[in-house]
Amino acid sequence: MFSLLKDMFQGGPIGIFLGSLLVGIAGFLVVCAGYGIFHASNHWGTEDLKSVGRLVDKNYIAPHYTTYYITVNDVLVPQQQYHEAQHILYIKIGNATDSFNVTSNYYDSAFIGNYYDCVYQKGRFTDDVYISAIKLANK
Repeated sequence: MFSLLKDMFQGGPIGIFLGSLLVGIAGFLVVCAGYGIFHASNHWGTEDLKSVGRLVDKNYIAPHYTTYYITVNDVLVPQQQYHEAQHILYIKIGNATDSFNVTSNYYDSAFIGNYYDCVYQKGRFTDDVYISAIKLANK
């Protein structure tokens, strides 16, 4: 493998370009794998915690289509993908905020400043929270 790279870098401008491209792709894959391992080990297998969180923001994303193209016999054919409406609540627990998708009825009854009993996981290496369940708190 290393002799192939050595030969590529000595093969003129095209060899240098191809060798650099190969090294760049390999480096990108190593960074992506490292980030994936870090992200997985940050919250996989952590215990569920319970605490009260406060609703700090909410967001509605209307239903919409996105278009992407596939090639069929050298012709670009448009494909549309439908995305359902999203109702998102942003809940703050301590110093960390996480988003949580809810139904439209739940979204309509939520007001900024409301308190929620939350089940969440906290990151091992970061202060991120990952909310898995919420229920309106009795305050």
